[in-house]
Amino acid sequence: TPPCGNTFPPLMIISFDSFTVQCASMVLLGLGYTFNSGAAEALFYDSFELNGIANEYIKISGKIGLISGIIPIVLLGGIVGEYGFKLPFVITIVSYGILILITLFFKNTNPHPKESRRHLDFGYIKHLKSACHTILHNKFILYLAILYCLVSAVKMPIFLLVQTLMKEYEFTAWQFGAFQNGWGYVAIASLYFIHKLEKKIGGINVIFLSLFIIITCSLSVGIGNSPASILFVIPIASAVRVGLLMFSKELNIRIASDVRATTWSVINTVLEVIFLALHFSVSRLILQYSQQMIIFYIGITFGLAFVIIGVLLKISKNLDSEC
Repeated sequence: TPPCGNTFPPLMIISFDSFTVQCASMVLLGLGYTFNSGAAEALFYDSFELNGIANEYIKISGKIGLISGIIPIVLLGGIVGEYGFKLPFVITIVSYGILILITLFFKNTNPHPKESRRHLDFGYIKHLKSACHTILHNKFILYLAILYCLVSAVKMPIFLLVQTLMKEYEFTAWQFGAFQNGWGYVAIASLYFIHKLEKKIGGINVIFLSLFIIITCSLSVGIGNSPASILFVIPIASAVRVGLLMFSKELNIRIASDVRATTWSVINTVLEVIFLALHFSVSRLILQYSQQMIIFYIGITFGLAFVIIGVLLKISKNLDSEC
């Protein structure tokens, strides 16, 4: 369903000039992302479990992230766009068309099919309640999920505000593209070494290190008063990518396979609500404050949240260890 939902919107966009059709395409695109929410994450991790290599999740995921990030998508998109704005949409349609064919050969990766059938037998609503119960009644999963949502959410306003800040500092379009690709490559490259860091200090400590980097570098961008302060975005990008991958592993190993997809859907739904709230808040604040001041406020606000939830996470982990 997700590839279909992501294939038809671009086709509708390049085929019709009607505003109504454009709106319909966005609704269809949203449905595609909705069906993808949780399903892809569960499918990916279940595949590791099914093949007995779940302990290699971080290492292999890091390599996949490195390989997928080698192609400079931002630069290629700009070059292709020079030949016509519809061409990138055509490439997207072809890519997702191939993906649809590939998904036809996917196999059920659920290592516990009887448990899944049991949940399906008593209906989706109860299945959804079971997923919510998994989150709310396990404090460690709850705090991990909250931190995951916060880290996922904080990157959006920071990266958007940095873009406008670069324009204020009169960066050229070429410099902006090169810098954006640069911080993307550094972030992706850091994924290759994450499994080594995890072995040395542990997965939870990697998460705490990522949170510390995000907080300190966000504050550094906020209080900086020169183009050089934008360089702190590079470690932020790396910390976000590393943190999210580690969150993914720590959550997956604690969520049962039969409710994994639905649990991730619940988490991502909460994340989207946070995104909407941030979009609204930032759009209001930018009318009154500078980009750097808003980034500083974001660093303070999310920093306090990280510290509070991080302490609760550590306490719940210690309690689980004692039990």
